[in-house]
Amino acid sequence: MHRARPDPAHLDSPRRRHRRWPLPLIAALLAQACAGPRDAGPDIQVTHAHLATVPQAWSEKRPTLEYQVKASYLYNFLQFVEWPPEALTGGTVLVCVFGEDNFGAALQAITGETARGLAIAARHFSKPEGLEACHVVFVSASERSREPLVLQRLAGQPVLTVGETAGFVERGGTINLVRIADKIRFEINQQAAEHNHLKISAQLLQLGVH
Repeated sequence: MHRARPDPAHLDSPRRRHRRWPLPLIAALLAQACAGPRDAGPDIQVTHAHLATVPQAWSEKRPTLEYQVKASYLYNFLQFVEWPPEALTGGTVLVCVFGEDNFGAALQAITGETARGLAIAARHFSKPEGLEACHVVFVSASERSREPLVLQRLAGQPVLTVGETAGFVERGGTINLVRIADKIRFEINQQAAEHNHLKISAQLLQLGVH
């Protein structure tokens, strides 16, 4: 199904207002998120060593480490999830946050990077109208009461839904970010992905919590 994407020129362009993280930092955050309990100490030390160099001026609202890690997950999901070709015709892949935005500069850091040859853009939504234009929709925990409405609205659309509340994948979401032993891991609902015409790579499936 072909759906028109918004013109990137009409989206906010945080890249112009904030410096971006270097990609090694994104990789370090993802490593910290995925590492097993035995590796927790060294990985956390390396991550904080990188974070110590993050300029104060990058954002008025500095995200917590949790949301820096979650932003790195969103970036990597773009690399390991395949959308139907007709959904990627606008030259931009759009990552949307529905509800309370705790990412701050963390999400802005990946804006302007590329995924599958497309520039990454980000947008915040306070209402569900228009979410169909997104490629990824992160449903904030603040929107638990409206979560069923969002999932129903996006069912069958080529949109990757990502949540952060218990039971998100059981309720029809595609990926849920969960905290396990002080790590951020993720659950995958492959059936929901297929229903939304998305193909998740075998590598990503293997990394998910089973």
